[in-house]
Amino acid sequence: MPPVDDYRMAMTRATFDAIPIDPMNAIGSLWDRVIDANPRLMTEDFGDANFLAKVTPSLRLFLVLGVFDGQVSNGGIVQFFWNCPGTIFAVRGALAELGELELLGLYDRAVTALVGNGESWESLRTQGAELAPNDAAWEPFQKSYDLLDLGWFDKAYFDTWGHNSVNEWVVLSEGLSRRFAQNLVSYVRTRPGDFISG
Repeated sequence: MPPVDDYRMAMTRATFDAIPIDPMNAIGSLWDRVIDANPRLMTEDFGDANFLAKVTPSLRLFLVLGVFDGQVSNGGIVQFFWNCPGTIFAVRGALAELGELELLGLYDRAVTALVGNGESWESLRTQGAELAPNDAAWEPFQKSYDLLDLGWFDKAYFDTWGHNSVNEWVVLSEGLSRRFAQNLVSYVRTRPGDFISG
């Protein structure tokens, strides 16, 4: 196993503890201050298994799950699969380690759907790579949504919003992402030495 390099953010414990957490963007609140602001980390490395092997296990878990949440929040589970195929199995392990069993069960179903359509999906990815950087490169990506048909995952992940009885726009039911985000933030908060030095 390669040595673990020190990719922790230079930050005092008091500063780390004082990072405000936005309940509507809990992961992003920490990510902005501990990952994005860290000059030792480069986003393009987060899907590289060799790089991930160099960071502490806790930092690896946060990186993998933070990217997963960011991708899913931006374009659903299909976008995550498309943009981050190298971390598909790392996310599974990280969800298990975090104890996110309900989300893990849904994730396993989504991965099974991906594997079951692997040949067709790889063909779409190849088409997309051949067309890049043209606008037409979007077409294979868009087709992957129909191929995998994973809208059920996104529906379970996100809150359902709507109007209540007095016509206010409110959360009608919470998705799994809210509890997941709280658990991930708690995981990071209780391991400051794995994320910061100072």
